Amino acid sequence: MAGSKAAPTKSTPLAASSAVQTLWKAYIDNTSSRLKFVDSFLVFLILSGVLQFMYCVLVTSFPFNAFLAGFASTVGQFVLTASLRSQANPDNRSLFKDVSPERCVVKLASVVSVLTITICRCITEHLLTS
Repeated sequence: MAGSKAAPTKSTPLAASSAVQTLWKAYIDNTSSRLKFVDSFLVFLILSGVLQFMYCVLVTSFPFNAFLAGFASTVGQFVLTASLRSQANPDNRSLFKDVSPERCVVKLASVVSVLTITICRCITEHLLTS
């Protein structure tokens, strides 16, 4: 057995492309339209956060509290929506037996409103003290 070593596998761009195509096809075929909608919102939040960060780095961070509030709101919304996705996913039904998808949406709406009020309070507090 000393002479039998596994040859290291080399990842080629063609193999990686094939893996991505297989993953994308499985996602399109097996994911419900509700989860695709939630996933598209998650992609929007990622792009929004990246855009805010790039603007702060490349252009200006003058109203830094506004950047912090916007970025924190985006990250918080992403985390809460990812939680909704994991709870609403039919594959995770055994983990969340007592929670219906409708209840998940109601919880998300209430927590997002608390997040929004907190972010607005942070912005106005800074404006009132300056």
